[in-house]
Amino acid sequence: MKKVLFSSLFLVVMLMGCNEEAYNNAIQKGLDHIGSAEYQKAESAFELALEEKKEDVKATALLAQTRYYQEALEAYEEAELEAAAEKAEKVTKETEGSDALIKKAEELVSSIEDLQTTLAEIMEEYESAMYQFEEEEYEGANKLIEDILNKDLSHPLFQPVKKEMEELQHDIEAAVLAKEKAEKEKAEQAAAKKAQEQKEQSTKVNLTGDEALTIIKNLNDWPSTTTFDLDPNLIEWGEESYYGIYIDTHVDESNSSTSLLRVDAKDGSVYDFSRGEMVPVN
Repeated sequence: MKKVLFSSLFLVVMLMGCNEEAYNNAIQKGLDHIGSAEYQKAESAFELALEEKKEDVKATALLAQTRYYQEALEAYEEAELEAAAEKAEKVTKETEGSDALIKKAEELVSSIEDLQTTLAEIMEEYESAMYQFEEEEYEGANKLIEDILNKDLSHPLFQPVKKEMEELQHDIEAAVLAKEKAEKEKAEQAAAKKAQEQKEQSTKVNLTGDEALTIIKNLNDWPSTTTFDLDPNLIEWGEESYYGIYIDTHVDESNSSTSLLRVDAKDGSVYDFSRGEMVPVN
């Protein structure tokens, strides 16, 4: 009877030793997997340790930490920063677990804070760019947008604002082209208006026919027998206007001549057109 009891007791001790070794091996493998960032493998190892030691405090803490940390990482990658910070905090509160995981969780929290700070800075710059865009300060707005887009915006948290930046940049480019087109059209219209005004000014008639006739009469000391065309015709010559006035200097049958003078209707200049050419007289 004593022999049987001793054998049973020996078997229990042997089994307990085997369980302890399996437990320790599982815990160590789990910690090793944490070191190499293989968190699913670490989770499986800690589950195995709990099978060897039910409700073990250390294995329970390590398993909870590993699961919380994986959930924190997943939330972080999905830009759910509040949830990520909450899960990471739970990792740090497991004092019976892994110090390495606590350190990783603290680093994750720091990364979350950095992302939030960067996002706040970007939004402030974006609002400034939008204000300049609305004030038609396109160069300054575009410079701000380019500076923002040159930053590392690879994290999903920045994707919505990055899209807004790119849309604003497109709007800026369109506005610049529209402004340049409007300025060009305005310049063309101004040039056309100026040309029209110059044309109108060049053909403007400042003198009446009577005034043109007076200029001719005062031009020379004409013989008393000279007759003048008392009804001058306004003649368009290119872009200029002239009064054509015939003059007959009939002294006697042997001394008479007829000439055609033209008076610039704008400035009163007189030309002899008797031979078909404009010859200045005054």
